[in-house]
Amino acid sequence: MQQVLAELDERSADEVRGEESEQRQRDERDDLERLGDVLVAAPGGKHIPLGQLATIRRATGPSEIASENGRLRVYVQANVQDRDLTGFVEDVKRRVEKEIVPTLPPGMTIEYSGEYENLVRAQQTLYYIFPATLLIIFLLLYVVYHSAKEAAHVILAVPFALTGGVFLQYLLGYNFSVSVWVGYIALFGTAIQTGVVMVVYLEEMVAKKQAACAAAGAPFTRDDLVQAIKDGARLRLRPKVMTVATIVASLLPIMWSHRPGSEVMQPLATPVIGGMLSSLLHILVVTPVIFASLRERELAHRALVERLQRPEAREREVHRRQLVQAAVAGDQVQAQRRDRVDEGQRHHRQVIAVGRQQRKRDGQRQQQRPAGLALQCVHVEMSPTLC
Repeated sequence: MQQVLAELDERSADEVRGEESEQRQRDERDDLERLGDVLVAAPGGKHIPLGQLATIRRATGPSEIASENGRLRVYVQANVQDRDLTGFVEDVKRRVEKEIVPTLPPGMTIEYSGEYENLVRAQQTLYYIFPATLLIIFLLLYVVYHSAKEAAHVILAVPFALTGGVFLQYLLGYNFSVSVWVGYIALFGTAIQTGVVMVVYLEEMVAKKQAACAAAGAPFTRDDLVQAIKDGARLRLRPKVMTVATIVASLLPIMWSHRPGSEVMQPLATPVIGGMLSSLLHILVVTPVIFASLRERELAHRALVERLQRPEAREREVHRRQLVQAAVAGDQVQAQRRDRVDEGQRHHRQVIAVGRQQRKRDGQRQQQRPAGLALQCVHVEMSPTLC
């Protein structure tokens, strides 16, 4: 036991001496004069001061020499403000290719990394995610409504929401980035969700109105449809306004925040705030109008089918078509008659014109004959023997 303790004491003493030596060497490196007094072991066993072997001076040089794949590497860093990162890098690339690349020695290359590299990868991913999101939304709407028209009607909330988001983004001066596109994707889902809820409310009110008309034994007319749509839109007004107000109120603190991370969250919240305000007008005004137009067409088509399914209605429809065909045929016969009359009148006018020309030529010939001959002819014509 005593031997083990003695060995531990010796190790501790050696470690203390090593730390003192290291500390002394660090102090010597900070002072050039003391650094020149550092002894260097020579091959013969002698110790020579470092100042006698080399000239020690301070010089400016690289603080760090980095390499990658066996090649030296140097970073040139820059921070971009008041413009988009992609446009800045594209401008830098053009100037570097024009002014610096031709003067580079062989073996040297220039690469662009950092946030720009991450942005390029994210944009390439968004090229697939963005249209895929819209396609998935359309397919889900088609599964819900079993109609491409209804799905297209609800998905119209996307361009209206996009309009408000782009307008607010332009006013605040934010450029398109990954955060902005993520905000648009979140906006599209929220806008379509509110559109679906509005259509559900309208369909419920139309179904209730149809049931009330059927119970009263009255037909469901266009006026009943319009009134049901108005009631449904009025019923949806308060929930829609509350939804938009809640979303906007929850995101507004981000817009005036200056804490770390706000530069990422503010571009994300901007499209959502602007898009929700514009989608409010679309859902409350445009959606009921389009819904009424689609339902009016369905109502008119259904009424026509019911009318044609009745026997007397079918007979009247056939008779009406026959009358239309007869009227068309009569119009064609009258047109042919008018053509023949016009052609006869045209021929009669041509004959009259030819006769007038012939009489005019005969008169000209008579004026050109001698006077004696004319008297003789008159005498012959007036002779009583010939008469």
